[in-house]
Amino acid sequence: MATIQISAIRSRTAAALAALSGWKESRWHADLFGHDPLTTLHKGFAVDVRGSTPRTQEGGRRVGHQLVDTIIGIKWAHKLRADAQITDMAGALDAEAAAVVAVMAMAHTDLSSISLAGFAPRGVSNDGSHIVGDFSIRVAHLYSLT
Repeated sequence: MATIQISAIRSRTAAALAALSGWKESRWHADLFGHDPLTTLHKGFAVDVRGSTPRTQEGGRRVGHQLVDTIIGIKWAHKLRADAQITDMAGALDAEAAAVVAVMAMAHTDLSSISLAGFAPRGVSNDGSHIVGDFSIRVAHLYSLT
C-alpha cells in the first residue's frame, strides 16, 4: 500500500459524490455550507477533513510513513418543499443512502480501509428550504513522514 496525501482522499471523496446524478460540490467550506440560502443547493455537498489520528497498533509507524485514520466529513442538502415535507424527507434519506454507497465504493488500492464513522442529526436550513445532513467516514491510510 502506497502513501496518499489527505488532500487526495478529500478530492477522491468529492469526485465520488459528484459522479452521482444531479450532485454538485459547493464552492463553500463545509463549516459554512447549509447555513444560508446562498451556500445551499439541492443535492449540493461539501467535503472537509475533520482530523487524523496516528495508529499505534497494527504496526503503527514504519520507516518513512505512519498508518493513520483520517475522518472525512460530508455535508449535503436536499430541497424541502413546504407542501411535501414528508415526501422530501424520504427523498433526502434516499439521496443520503446513495451518497454513502458512492463514498464507500471508492477505490481502495492505496487505502487500508474505509468505514462509516457516523451520522450527525439531520436538520433544516435556516430559511427552511433544505434538509441538511452530515455524515463521516474513517479512512485508514499510510501518511508520508518524509
